[in-house]
Amino acid sequence: KIFKTFPKSWSELTPYIKLSSAVFGATALATHSLHYVSFPTKVVFKSVKLIPTMIVATILNETSKYGALDYLSATMLCAGAAGFSYGSGTGGKDQSDSSFGIGLLLVSITCDAIVPNFCQKLMAPPCYASLPTKETTAPPITPQSRSCHTRLMGPSEGGGLGLTAAELMANVNGVGFIALLAYMLVNGSLFSTFRTALASPMLLFYLTSIGLSLSTAVLAYNKLIKSAGSVATVAVGTLRKVVTILLSYIIFPKALLGIHIGSGLLVLCG
Repeated sequence: KIFKTFPKSWSELTPYIKLSSAVFGATALATHSLHYVSFPTKVVFKSVKLIPTMIVATILNETSKYGALDYLSATMLCAGAAGFSYGSGTGGKDQSDSSFGIGLLLVSITCDAIVPNFCQKLMAPPCYASLPTKETTAPPITPQSRSCHTRLMGPSEGGGLGLTAAELMANVNGVGFIALLAYMLVNGSLFSTFRTALASPMLLFYLTSIGLSLSTAVLAYNKLIKSAGSVATVAVGTLRKVVTILLSYIIFPKALLGIHIGSGLLVLCG
């Protein structure tokens, strides 16, 4: 049932290519930026993605409006998360930061802001040529209704594909799997990967475990976007980072610095 919505034409495939490209940009560019900037710099930039997410949400969704107090709260939360992460004992602080690396990080957090908002649009109900009445039911979803813009119901209420969280995850990962499989066939790494996996059964077990864990996390992420929206989801993710670092200080005791106390106050105020 989940794969009933799997794209069957190029026009239906295009949104998933765009989403996959944004995900790739968010992760790959941030990782590549470490060749040009220090790790703390990367952490600080990635911690403030809540603010660009709010800006993108405002652009894509006319009903998403945020006031000065909302942006102040988000800034405090992001600054607190950045402070906790920056002072958590990361290395590479003596590396100088280049403008090219900063540029990569700016593009990366822009992609970070696009991904949850685009996911929210894909899971939004499709718009119809006419609104259903008591006497009529909503028409079936067609490629034409999937690609139309929200003229009747508003950007936050329609114009999407009406996907569930599970369908979105299955479609994006299915498209990504096909693309990766084709790439590995072309460069000849597919068979060597199979040989390595067969020679090291524990490696296959670890990779499978990681895949299952990530799929569970992505499904929960999509469900949160569908129920609470993109901005709330990113805010929860920022808080999760703070809680993770706090737990690391509890499980692996280390010196508590002034930056941590200040960051905690910023998170509480935000």
